[in-house]
Amino acid sequence: IPKRVAPGGLAVLASDAKREPLRLAGALLRADMDVDDEVFELVETVEGGATTTHRVRVVRARARIAEVPGAGWSYRRGGDAFARVERISARVWFVVEDDRFGEHPFMYIVLGATRVVLIDSGVGTADYGAFVDEFLKMRTTVDLPRLVINTHCHFDHRGGNAGLAARGAEIAASGRDREFTEAALDPTRDASLAVEVKCTEAKPCAVTRWLADGERIPLSAAEDDYLEVVHTPGHTPDSLCLWLSRERRLFVGDTVYRWCAIIVDNGHSSLSDYYASVRKLLAFLGEAGAERGAALEAGAERDAALEAGAKCDATLEADAKCDAALSCGHNSEDVPAQRSLEAISALLDAALSGALVPIMDDAGVLCFGRDEFSFTVRRGDFEACRR
Repeated sequence: IPKRVAPGGLAVLASDAKREPLRLAGALLRADMDVDDEVFELVETVEGGATTTHRVRVVRARARIAEVPGAGWSYRRGGDAFARVERISARVWFVVEDDRFGEHPFMYIVLGATRVVLIDSGVGTADYGAFVDEFLKMRTTVDLPRLVINTHCHFDHRGGNAGLAARGAEIAASGRDREFTEAALDPTRDASLAVEVKCTEAKPCAVTRWLADGERIPLSAAEDDYLEVVHTPGHTPDSLCLWLSRERRLFVGDTVYRWCAIIVDNGHSSLSDYYASVRKLLAFLGEAGAERGAALEAGAERDAALEAGAKCDATLEADAKCDAALSCGHNSEDVPAQRSLEAISALLDAALSGALVPIMDDAGVLCFGRDEFSFTVRRGDFEACRR
């Protein structure tokens, strides 16, 4: 695969015949080229025995970061683990960690007036706490309290907890299933999957604040400035999302991401819980939209109501549903929320109704996919959910 392909150019890649080409393109091309992750269309597929060759056109491309090409996508031992940092709104940044497992978790820093919220803490490749110290020194003169919120307890989202806690940060997680979350580093249960992948970077660290569903975490003295907790079990029992009210942004961890299969096949995953969580998020967006509509009708100006609102593709700017965004735990930091959740909901419905056949069936794990979304599930869990 060439390192750079201009818009309109072609890339050729070979894969196991079971792999879906556009998701493969999204994973491989974005990993090896300085381009955005939503730019590919399939031109031609040629079957060839055990492998399939795909010609993929790059429809649209943008440079990632000119100063540090490829940052965040290829592990370099001894390199800067947090080289890729981008600002996505007036007070939200995302940081991508270069890690030896190839997880490349997306972590978010939300700079409030009364506290800094750190959403996830990565694998622990390097000292994220030291990075955050330096990051905040360049952006504020006030020493604000720090709250770390883990979207779930997997090793690639909580590996930096111990270092941050040592610097005085509060560590928060979903209170839905405390026993499961507290077993994050228990080698007999391995809820974090750290033992399975031989991750020694993640160190023990206690949760000091358990978050309830619907709990609101103030970011300033204003009543409408908060992060709201939404419990969304499925990927794990303790998965949660966070709604940044003023920006209409939903941080979703591993509940949603594109171009790679959403994992619902771990031993602790539940497809029925995941299905319910997707429906819950759609309902939540509907309620949030109704509240916003009422505020606008009451006389609030649109620009004020959408302070630092989500970025949208030009083709979607006329779509009223585009004013809420998803910020994911991998691959995508800013995508339309309503459209994405509706697509996943439709994918789940099609799979469960039998209208969609799996694109992979391997050792009791099924994979269903359509367009940029896919998910994996254990066969037994899938059949139980269908019943």
